[in-house]
Amino acid sequence: MIFYLHAIGPGAADCARLKPVAERLMLGLLSPSGASKARIETSVTALDPMTLSDPERLAEGFRWVVRAGVEGGAPLSTPADTLAASWTTPLTTSLATPVVAAVAEALATARAEVPGTDWFMLPDRRPYRALACDMDHTCVAEETLVAAAERAGVATEVDQLTRGSTSGTLDFTASLRERIRMLRGLSVRDLVEIGHTVPLNAGIEALVARANRAGALTVLVTGGLTPTAEVVAQRLGFRACISNQVGIVGGRLDGTLTDPVVDGPGKRTHLSALLRAQGLRLEQTVATGDGANDCEMLAGVGLGVAFRAAEVLRGVTPHWLDHGTLAGIADLADWA
Repeated sequence: MIFYLHAIGPGAADCARLKPVAERLMLGLLSPSGASKARIETSVTALDPMTLSDPERLAEGFRWVVRAGVEGGAPLSTPADTLAASWTTPLTTSLATPVVAAVAEALATARAEVPGTDWFMLPDRRPYRALACDMDHTCVAEETLVAAAERAGVATEVDQLTRGSTSGTLDFTASLRERIRMLRGLSVRDLVEIGHTVPLNAGIEALVARANRAGALTVLVTGGLTPTAEVVAQRLGFRACISNQVGIVGGRLDGTLTDPVVDGPGKRTHLSALLRAQGLRLEQTVATGDGANDCEMLAGVGLGVAFRAAEVLRGVTPHWLDHGTLAGIADLADWA
């Protein structure tokens, strides 16, 4: 059985400091669940080999190849196979799953031991064929609806509703409809200008470029508004854009939101439909996002990464990117 262990972020600069943490991480995951320390040590010595290879230097960290087996070269039937089988489709499953919960706990321990690092453990290199990214606070560094609200003079009210929907304390669709109502009369030109000027998060251009070079379908999936989202998608080179349509009369917003709404379930539904039309599946997709309305999408794809995320989103994936830039996801996906 082969696993790939990644450490990304500024804290990953010292490989010598990372390697013992990586070894303990893998030994804990490959040992029988609930075993005593003595049992773990015994089971580890029986593994021949349980090899942590020399690390491969990545753009922002390291990747190790971990090979686990028993004497004579026979495959390790448990728990390594159990660990891999639990992540067949999708890799990101509910953290209530015992094996995935154990992985989440082990990764949390590794992050605490080496500050400034993000740890990821993948059971194999999968043929990822698509990349899906949220827009606000993921691809771009601001909330584009709040930027629009500043131009409409309702920034405080819209910001409060946006924070509530991102954290999951407010219903996303109801909150969005209210925010769009407040933007009534704002010109489409304003939304387009925001798309051109909103600052980008570090690493997003490199991530999308690498996925495109590998022939992957790259998709911006956002609950934001189409006039802004399409400009951002074009700036970054996304090949498709899923976003919310709004009513427009005379070049200005009429305060209505067009159905179907791209909310949390809508992100997953629309993305799945787009992938099927291209002969692809959610399990072949890497996705990243930051808020509550990204939960369904990240839980359904092959590899979901929570980026500087709200607590509710961290509950659906053990893979968190808190320190490295978005470019690090390209190394996880291994597009090449």
